[in-house]
Amino acid sequence: MTMSFLSAAVTGLVGLDFSGPASDCRLFCRTEDGVECKVFPFHPFVLLTSMDAPGNPEIVRLQGYGQWCYLAEYSMSEYEALLPELRKLPGARLWRSYSEMFLAQSTIRYFSGFPVVAAAGAYD
Repeated sequence: MTMSFLSAAVTGLVGLDFSGPASDCRLFCRTEDGVECKVFPFHPFVLLTSMDAPGNPEIVRLQGYGQWCYLAEYSMSEYEALLPELRKLPGARLWRSYSEMFLAQSTIRYFSGFPVVAAAGAYD
């Protein structure tokens, strides 16, 4: 397993999907020709205040001196199995969804690259 901090140049993101058989994230991006699907590796993770984590995650010490200075990355199946325990873990920072988690670890953002068009009468 590798830490998957993404900085890919992705524009036009309109949707994310994690329902496939692998630990992948499918990004749906609007293009001039319609919608394009791009696939990126994804591993659920938890931010921690210490190296104490259930299961067998890959743990990395993050740079800096913030409160959550450890990142524990899990396989999708292990994360799903440990989620009730992780929710009770003191000093753990979890996200509400895989989409939030994916966007938190990347520079990819929804609607990036779309032209800004004001609604008619919005600024009259």
